[in-house]
Amino acid sequence: MGGMPQLTQEQQAVIQAFNKANAPLAQAVNEARNALNAAVYTDKPDTADIKAKAERLGAAELALARARAEAFAKLQASPNKLNLPSQQLIMLLGGSGGRFGGPGGFGGGPGGPPPGPPPDGQFGGPPPDNGDGPPDMPPGGGPSGPGGGPSGPGGGPSGPGGGPGGPGGPGGSQAAAKLSGAFTVDGTTQTVADKTLTSDATDVSGVYVVNGGNLVLSNVAVTTTGDTSSQENSSFFGQNAGVLVNKNSRVTIYGGRINTTGGGANGLFAYGVGALASMTGGSITATGEGGHGVMASGGGSLAVTNVDMVTERIHGGVVATDRGGGTIWVSGGKITSHGQDSPGIYSTGDIRAENATFIATGSEGAVIEGRNSIALKNCEMSGALKCGVMIYQSFSGDAEGQEGSFSMEGGSLSAVQGPLFFVNNTGGIIHLQNVKLSVPSGVLVNAAASRWGRTGSNGGHVELKGDTQTLAGDINVDKVSSASVALKNHSVLSGAVHNAALTLDGSSEWRVAADSMLTSLTDADCVSGDTITNIHGNGHTVRYKADLAANQWLGGKTWKLADGGALAPE
Repeated sequence: MGGMPQLTQEQQAVIQAFNKANAPLAQAVNEARNALNAAVYTDKPDTADIKAKAERLGAAELALARARAEAFAKLQASPNKLNLPSQQLIMLLGGSGGRFGGPGGFGGGPGGPPPGPPPDGQFGGPPPDNGDGPPDMPPGGGPSGPGGGPSGPGGGPSGPGGGPGGPGGPGGSQAAAKLSGAFTVDGTTQTVADKTLTSDATDVSGVYVVNGGNLVLSNVAVTTTGDTSSQENSSFFGQNAGVLVNKNSRVTIYGGRINTTGGGANGLFAYGVGALASMTGGSITATGEGGHGVMASGGGSLAVTNVDMVTERIHGGVVATDRGGGTIWVSGGKITSHGQDSPGIYSTGDIRAENATFIATGSEGAVIEGRNSIALKNCEMSGALKCGVMIYQSFSGDAEGQEGSFSMEGGSLSAVQGPLFFVNNTGGIIHLQNVKLSVPSGVLVNAAASRWGRTGSNGGHVELKGDTQTLAGDINVDKVSSASVALKNHSVLSGAVHNAALTLDGSSEWRVAADSMLTSLTDADCVSGDTITNIHGNGHTVRYKADLAANQWLGGKTWKLADGGALAPE
């Protein structure tokens, strides 16, 4: 009982007895929680099964909470009554499990800590590396994309793209944030069904779950109209969100809807380590400036399944993480943003999605800042302005690391304007497998300097890998940037390559669309005499750097290409 000198030996003995008596109930809660986790984090979630297991968990937690409440009432009516300040009582009776030596003790709280993410290597689980520090770029101050400058992101092989818009302002602090809710669950377990919850006040969420609270909403409408007093606090901490869950707390939502109209009013927000918000079915709409659909920060986690989401205004990326990062899993649903600088996904954390549709009508399809990630499987994604996917680093202090990762398997990816991928002032790792690509600009990748970083060292550094992948468009790399392209398993690249390294396996090919420049070529499996058989020159000349060790196998010679053209030393 170290650390709580206010407790007498008699009080400690009584609490330990209560813990022992409640242990079976605590075990039932753990088993029910594990069953719910297994139902949620599966490749094919079943809504009815999830709901049944959530009801089982709610009943188990309610039974445990009642037992603890009765035990506490008896304690307070006895000579061993606890005479502690209210804040210490909250800590004592609502903290993490096992404070007094057992899972059934008072310290467990009705719901216990939210479940962790699914295991690595499974869909819905976190990527194996979440970066080297907490990212914290506020999507509310997100980039305006690479197409702002006169050269545009896809202009020429050495023409840098216009820079993204300015970063968010200086960071707020949780002490300054005004976190409250019209309906608040503070350290208890509650279930609400078939009701409407509203808030029209400034900085007041419709629903707020805090201090280890656990809330289940079934077919509930949450509507808020109040504005935020601080866009930063809204993006960093969830101030004024429709539904806000704080650290070590949980909200589980089935159906219903979340509608927010105020400035800085995000739909569903998870802030802090141990915060978990999940929603299955229903819809989320955020129509105010800086209003995102779902958002996590400070290490919070979100899981949404078959939820349709729409944002309408500037700085309203639909699925987003912010300061301190977070993890988001999306399965199914149609996700649409209409505002400027409002990508379908904005990642300063780890975001994964499957079988979902992302449409950004006024922005990029997706943006990654710093060493963070987006992984898509069987999704449809389109960006209407600037580019399809942007990977960058502002060095404003809002996101750490310099190696953003974008991977996509199946589905489709398109950019109405600009390059499909724009990488600036950071490294970008791009993995594509059997994705249908569309890029009317004819620029597949633009790795280039822009407004971010120091002039002369702010290029983009791209590693593009294609597996069973058809790629159409040019690879443009400026003088302070670099790129490598590796194709395998019958992948095909059709386009020009300017200042990039190329690796082809024996089943893949490059169809040259214009005179090109390779830094290096790895393709020894497809040499027949003096001809490289899987590069179709189409009458064009491809130059290579003969002095590089990687090109020694070419012998400094000029080689013939299939269908005419030549590979010649620079």
